[in-house]
Amino acid sequence: MARVLKAFVFGVVVGVVLGLWAGVNIGKGRPVWGNPFAEKPVTEKLRDAGGAVLERSGEVLQRGAERLKGAGHSD
Repeated sequence: MARVLKAFVFGVVVGVVLGLWAGVNIGKGRPVWGNPFAEKPVTEKLRDAGGAVLERSGEVLQRGAERLKGAGHSD
């Protein structure tokens, strides 16, 4: 009975470790069995930074357009 319990606990621990490994990679959009501790490649870092810059510039352009609309209607 103790041998079965040890095998069960070992199986649960291994399953949790493998599940976390795969889950972290899925969450980061990487291959399931890749290294979850690896740094992002430079191309991915640049893509993320470029997306953030585009998003911020779009917000600034929107605010500028709203200010222009508001300045034209104040009689």
